[in-house]
Amino acid sequence: MKQDELILQVAKDLYKLAEHIDSLFNVTPEKKTISIEEVRSVLAEKSQAGKGPEIRSLIAKYGADKLTDLEPSCYEALLNEVKAL
Repeated sequence: MKQDELILQVAKDLYKLAEHIDSLFNVTPEKKTISIEEVRSVLAEKSQAGKGPEIRSLIAKYGADKLTDLEPSCYEALLNEVKAL
């Protein structure tokens, strides 16, 4: 292998190595999905603390009559609002 080819191969290898190192440090954390059980647990706790009417109002705000009718995509927002009560 000529010296020029060897230098080119080393440069390519260094570039690949840099990409791998970059991918190790630029990992975006996976967003944790919230289950209905987690939401139900917090809602039950707040309901026992006398926040039932506010909870029902918040569920209605997200277009549902009860928790099981709520879209899973709304769980996080509902949970945040309920925790703030």
